[in-house]
Amino acid sequence: MLWKVSSNCSILNYTRNFINLLVEDEQRGEWRLTCYYGYLERSRRSSAWDLLRELGNISSLPWCIIGDFNDLLAQEDKRGNLPHPNWLCSGFRQAISDCDLSDIPLEGYPFTWIKSRGTPHVIEERLDRAMASTSWLNLFPNVRLSNLLASHSDHSPILLPCTPSSRSRFNGSFRFENSWLREPDLEEVVLEGWGAHENIEVVDRVARCANILQSWGRKKKVKFKEEIDECVRVMEVLRGNQGEEEGRRYQEIHDRHAVLLVQEEDYWKQRAKMHWLKEGGMNTSFFHKSATARRKKKNISKLVDEGGMEVHTQEELCEVAKQYFDTLFKPKNGEQEPVLTLIQRRVTEEDNMYLAAPITKVEIQQALFQMHPDKSPGPDGFNTAFYQRFWEQCGDDIFVAASTWLDRGYFPTSLNETNICLVPKCDNPNSMKDLRLISLCNVLYKMISKVLANRLKLCLDKCVSQEQSAFVEGRSILDNALIAIEVLHSLKRKTKGRRGELAFKIDISKAYDKVDWGFLRGVLTSMGFGDSWIRWIMMCVSSVNYSVLMNYDKVGPIIPGRGLRQGDPLSPYLFILVAEGLTSLIHQAVGRAKEDLASILGVRHVLGTGIYLGLSSMIGRSKKAIFSYIKDRIWKKMNSWRGRPLSKAGKDVMIKSVLQAIPSYVMSLFILPSSLIDDIEKMLNAFWWGGGSHNNKGIHWLAWDRLTCPKAKGGLGFRKFEAFNMAMVAKQAWNIIQNPESLAGKLIKARYFPRSSLLEASLGYNPSYAWRSIWKAKQILLHGCRWRIGSGDRVRVMYDPWLRGNGDRWVTSPQVECVYDLFVKDLLLENYKAWDIAKIRNLCLGSVAEEIIATPLISSVKEDKVIWEEKRNGCYSVKSGYNLAMRCIFRSDRHHVEGNWNDIWKAQSPHKTRHLLCRLCRGCLPTHVRLAQHYVDCELSCPVCDDEVEDDIHVFFGCVSARECWMAAGLSQLLENPAYQNGTATDRVFRMCRNEDNAILGRVGRMAFAVWNEWFTVHQLRHHNIAPVADPRPVR
Repeated sequence: MLWKVSSNCSILNYTRNFINLLVEDEQRGEWRLTCYYGYLERSRRSSAWDLLRELGNISSLPWCIIGDFNDLLAQEDKRGNLPHPNWLCSGFRQAISDCDLSDIPLEGYPFTWIKSRGTPHVIEERLDRAMASTSWLNLFPNVRLSNLLASHSDHSPILLPCTPSSRSRFNGSFRFENSWLREPDLEEVVLEGWGAHENIEVVDRVARCANILQSWGRKKKVKFKEEIDECVRVMEVLRGNQGEEEGRRYQEIHDRHAVLLVQEEDYWKQRAKMHWLKEGGMNTSFFHKSATARRKKKNISKLVDEGGMEVHTQEELCEVAKQYFDTLFKPKNGEQEPVLTLIQRRVTEEDNMYLAAPITKVEIQQALFQMHPDKSPGPDGFNTAFYQRFWEQCGDDIFVAASTWLDRGYFPTSLNETNICLVPKCDNPNSMKDLRLISLCNVLYKMISKVLANRLKLCLDKCVSQEQSAFVEGRSILDNALIAIEVLHSLKRKTKGRRGELAFKIDISKAYDKVDWGFLRGVLTSMGFGDSWIRWIMMCVSSVNYSVLMNYDKVGPIIPGRGLRQGDPLSPYLFILVAEGLTSLIHQAVGRAKEDLASILGVRHVLGTGIYLGLSSMIGRSKKAIFSYIKDRIWKKMNSWRGRPLSKAGKDVMIKSVLQAIPSYVMSLFILPSSLIDDIEKMLNAFWWGGGSHNNKGIHWLAWDRLTCPKAKGGLGFRKFEAFNMAMVAKQAWNIIQNPESLAGKLIKARYFPRSSLLEASLGYNPSYAWRSIWKAKQILLHGCRWRIGSGDRVRVMYDPWLRGNGDRWVTSPQVECVYDLFVKDLLLENYKAWDIAKIRNLCLGSVAEEIIATPLISSVKEDKVIWEEKRNGCYSVKSGYNLAMRCIFRSDRHHVEGNWNDIWKAQSPHKTRHLLCRLCRGCLPTHVRLAQHYVDCELSCPVCDDEVEDDIHVFFGCVSARECWMAAGLSQLLENPAYQNGTATDRVFRMCRNEDNAILGRVGRMAFAVWNEWFTVHQLRHHNIAPVADPRPVR
């Protein structure tokens, strides 16, 4: 039983067969609602009628009762097979009369339950109904009961709306709907609006196309809803006719109905912005709730203006935003020349020729398809998905227009119009500083900007000092965090010496928004960028005008005099170029006393800098307390999703794409405490098996270690966090090995292994927590690295891994004593890069000589280099490191279960049905036998058959309802096949995997899901010895 928070309801009492609710209606007063489930067994019908009489005598309040009564009032409530016994009809009618209840007429199809659809033995009955007392009907004189369609259940849902629906509609500007992409006539409408053969500007084509699509879409939206209703109407008519032609027509309408439902899902998914959820069944309700939650979160109800006054009205909120942005984007004078003179020329003529070369159509296409198709559009309303879909039709015009604009040196005014979206940084923002500014640029502009960004980032390495690591290819922002941690660790541990040292953290508020355009031009000029390139950059930066979205009202236009847009592909690269001015000042700066700096700058003396680049700059004694915020973030994320319907397949994607990603950044540099990792894994396991909250933990049918096994070995491929953590940190160790001249590499080597290599380094004295983490994670590299022989003068024969082959990479002991002092170069011929076979066989014992000779030598390789054996390209990846750690360090193979798992995951069926088959084969379904094994007090017999034990085989293969599902799916021959009659349910499914193709397995999966839904429907109200207040359903 669920109700909205705004409804004033309270539960009076409940059992396994009913829930009694008191509703306090402001307009109509108090009334009573009972949700009811009648006894299924005919032998208990008299008890069911007595229960109805007891419920009727509880109170004299207006009363409505609704649910599955499992009883019929008349013979007309049934069609097919034998007539319903008259004594049952009479007994039920008498009970209704005793309770003074009136049956509310059912609109639509007359039956709510069906059995054996599509067969000569089809049975249909009206088991579900709503009834009310006279006093209740007086309160709701126009009430109607509707019969709806069910997607899986054999019961039809019934709807009894008590209040008229009212929906406010926002008449906003045009936005392209992704659901339109499935409309067959969309291309015709777009081509009409685009006007490919007319000589007009592209921005005018876009505007005209938007107008035509808006008009077409307005009709299509009405038609979209009407067509769903029409499909439902036709299916309601056809489902009463069981002929062959009617069955074929029913299937056609059913397929069209499915397409329309997918379009509806696309509609809400576009608004929910849940880019991580790619599959997992129909999630329309989930996306709808997510979009609603997202809209509520973005709503701003109050702000504090510049005078400190709190404002609430929409007009006042808009005025506060207008004043704030007018001030923020107002340019300020500053002395630039002393800084610009410090910046050296770094761009060559060859670079300028590459940067300023005419753009090509291929570059624009690549830039377009590098963007996410579902990101929010700019003011013109067209998102990336539109241009990606119609690139063939529009690409030539876009390319010609972009080339023309860059050649002439200015954009059309409307091209660079930008909406500013205000995203709250906290739950209850009350000032503009609590809002993050995200710029929504037109995709047509972003294509050009991204082409320029793709060119610029190839030149960044030479333009940006080694102190900056963000956005530069080949560098890692974690290098800066590692350097900061090591420096602060050194400062903290220093107790001797007369020379003082300090660390100074600079945090720039609204950094992007305060970049001065004149200074940006000066930096580009000082670095040596050509005039054409600078003109293109300044076109993109200075031609912008803003409109601020305040609760979907537009504030503006706002004409800025400075700032870079967060949302423009160019902005990150331009910002780090501007930051080179600060880097140059730091290079020039001379040492000053800490007190002088603190006095001049107005800063505090502290030990450490708190959070730097998202990581703790100093790690104290209690590691779990320091990193506990990770667990809090995961719990908060899981808790925020309660009430949003997610199937097991949806949970699978959410865990892998969202929850497991939360600690990834911290795990890139620090090894988290084992106790914290255990807590996180327990939380995720509880979320997977239960409802994601403490109120519904469910039975944990498998431990997390078993769920982390690969899908091909009976697991679900979830992460073992300890192994993943080590693999992430091992990436930092690999970067130090491969880039010894980087700033981080030189610092770490100088501190911890000045006279050896990282692979040989010891933990050392007084290490930082970052080095402890790297040192622990290097064991992954020791398992998977070897030296690739170049000159051989850096590789020791006995103490380094360098052999190639299936055996050990080290030369095994014992060997001749002199071998222990040799380098690999000593085993090579002097004037030719080849093995000295005679010398090797003379020095090395046993099979070692042959292993050395079998190790290939590549003549083009001149330098000895550490390579990663687990990948063909020799480069370390977190994925391959994780797989090696699971295999060699954590021995995950002990949890592997052999079977035809890959065939199940490749079955042509929805993701949720494959999940169900895997849970069936792993013994994770709560049948009565399984529950009894987990000490749950329940009857062992099947509630449908009564006389057989309910186990996996019975539920899916033997039960009457299961066999009917097999028959309805056209799989009777498969069920009766002698090859699938023996063994456990797992054995039978695996034999089907070996013998049947993916299409048949997909049908089996969908059929199994139908069986399980039927099982779930029967059990959710019958098998609870103690009915909980919250969610009474067993965990599926």
